[in-house]
Amino acid sequence: MSYHISLRFAVCLFVLSTSPGFGQQAPDPEALPNNPDKLVASMAGEHLPSAAKMRVISKTPGWHAAKVLVSLKDDAVPALAKGLESEDRTIRLNTVFVLSQIGTPAALRLLIKSVSDSDPEIRALAVAGLPTYKSDEARQAVLRTLKDPAPAVRNAAIMALQPREEKPDNQIRFATASVLIPLLDDATTQYAAVDVLGKLGMNIAALPLVKRLKSEDKSVRSAVARALGQLKDNQVAMQLTDALRDSDRYVRMYAANSLGEIGDLRTTPALVKLLSGNESFLRRDAAIALGKIGDLRAVPRLLPLLEDPEEMVRFAAAEALGQIGDPRAVEPLCRSLLRTGRDHSSVARALGRLRDPHAIKPLTDYLLNDEMRPDGFREAVNALAQIHHPDAVAAIVKVILNTRNDLVGPKARQALRDVIGISFAHEPTETIAKWWDLNREDHLRPIPEKE
Repeated sequence: MSYHISLRFAVCLFVLSTSPGFGQQAPDPEALPNNPDKLVASMAGEHLPSAAKMRVISKTPGWHAAKVLVSLKDDAVPALAKGLESEDRTIRLNTVFVLSQIGTPAALRLLIKSVSDSDPEIRALAVAGLPTYKSDEARQAVLRTLKDPAPAVRNAAIMALQPREEKPDNQIRFATASVLIPLLDDATTQYAAVDVLGKLGMNIAALPLVKRLKSEDKSVRSAVARALGQLKDNQVAMQLTDALRDSDRYVRMYAANSLGEIGDLRTTPALVKLLSGNESFLRRDAAIALGKIGDLRAVPRLLPLLEDPEEMVRFAAAEALGQIGDPRAVEPLCRSLLRTGRDHSSVARALGRLRDPHAIKPLTDYLLNDEMRPDGFREAVNALAQIHHPDAVAAIVKVILNTRNDLVGPKARQALRDVIGISFAHEPTETIAKWWDLNREDHLRPIPEKE
């Protein structure tokens, strides 16, 4: 577990050190040396990467010196090159920290050089700052560092191979995945390798990853369950269902989420079993997954969850029923919508997706009932607009003319504009009523009874 902590520290160190704000606050010119060599020397005695990681707003000379050096870019490089040769470990560390912010080719060359520093923390910080997918030289340096004797450095190298804002092509991602797969056998790099393999999204990693669902380390099993969802590979879907019975709750939850991402109909029965379990988080995640899969077989087991004691489970069940789109869900959703003390946004959203005219009256009653929680009014108005039936227009007009809620009225006017193509945004209600009297026959039609 200590390797995982070191890995996360190294990654946070790099990501947070590049956060907005670094280099933006101008230091007091009177408090700083007047040349780059002295600015580098001013960084002694302070651990700037830690300050950045903790988001500490520092006013020390070392912090301000680092900001000035970043702003100088290539003009600071000669002084920073000397800083890398310093016997003071802190100066070398802070020099690497500054180099990772500059981003010029000259700074990159020094950063790559720092990957060979005698101190493992400095090597880890250097490799974390390398632009792996923007520079072939940097990428080769990262790949060499995968054999570093220090686990923290190897983990930093692995994390440097994850795609960030860059979008490497399939060939590069395939090659990178191929390099990382053997590292799954090393307990000190296993967690990082799993995490990055998931983010690379190459199916070549699916079978090697699924084997690690048997790992003794629950954090590794959890990372594997999450990574398999990122791969979205059907070939491991059934093996992943075994993780739904894992002893660790987070592994079970990630496995359910990933099965939803994979979307294999064969996994429906295993997910449905979770809907009647005692763990509310797992009931929620199973419902979400079933909604993504869209299997009609799940509907009868999802419907009772609309009455679940946990609101998050009711929310997930309603969302899932809306995604699946089975008309059997309309009446139960309407009943749920008209119960007080409930979160109605998910139910109203589901009714909008189902587009069943029989939901028009319940939606209208909800919008005009002052005793209902107002949290779902936007979704309820949107649902009326989504129901492609003339009576939905009548319902929207009725809401505009009769609501006493200052938030519902404008939203209903917007929905009316979206449906009929005429804007009444700034018109008095009398104008809307007059328009309705003239056009109501075009927008009224009896809703057929359900068989």
